[in-house]
Amino acid sequence: MGTSNTFSTSNSHVKYNIKIYQNWQSIEGNYSNVTVVVDFWRDNSGYSTYGSGTCYCKINGTTYSAGVSPSQKITSSGITLYSQTINIYHEADGSKNLSVSSWISLDTPLSSSEQGFSEWLTTIPRASSISSISGGTLGNSVTVNISRATDSFTHKVDYVRPDGEHFRVGENITTSCTFTPALSDCDFIPNSTSGTAKIYVYTYSGSTYIGSSSKDFTVYVPDNIIPTINSVNLAENTAGIANKF
Repeated sequence: MGTSNTFSTSNSHVKYNIKIYQNWQSIEGNYSNVTVVVDFWRDNSGYSTYGSGTCYCKINGTTYSAGVSPSQKITSSGITLYSQTINIYHEADGSKNLSVSSWISLDTPLSSSEQGFSEWLTTIPRASSISSISGGTLGNSVTVNISRATDSFTHKVDYVRPDGEHFRVGENITTSCTFTPALSDCDFIPNSTSGTAKIYVYTYSGSTYIGSSSKDFTVYVPDNIIPTINSVNLAENTAGIANKF
């Protein structure tokens, strides 16, 4: 997946680099399985470098090591002196920048400073998002449209009415959910023709919870139940007062 620059050692003809291979990912576990390899070689032919010592590799902040024996000769054809397969956990949003470095110490002598690079791993799909909410008149249907990070995700959907009470309105939902908020929810927006409600979408991969997203939307009192004033009649509380002005 990624290869570092060529690094130098105390021997001007011995070089090395680091490679990162991303093998597979776990959506449920939010981690990548990667293999890190450190290869050494000589840039001239007909010679070999060997000895006893250690090749070190720091992966994601943890230092590992592999013993090196005289039988592991560094030649122009190259040799792998360190290889490690490991699970690397991603950030909460599914992203991960993996840092690796390596160095060597042999009794030949052969040594190097710690040198490395970093690589962005493929982002792991996380919680789906709410792309849109259509409708909103109480007593009429509302449709929640969901944008999935991967086609295998399913969702649970909650409607939160204006007073904050949660109601489950969908299970095992893929990309949309339609429900009807109760007309009686008008009781929770007194002295107004509209109020604020909310939708929560909970994302699952199989039975594993991935994360959630939410979005506010406006709910409206239906026009046919909004009271209207047909006429206004005014009368003096004390007759004849108006004539005195």
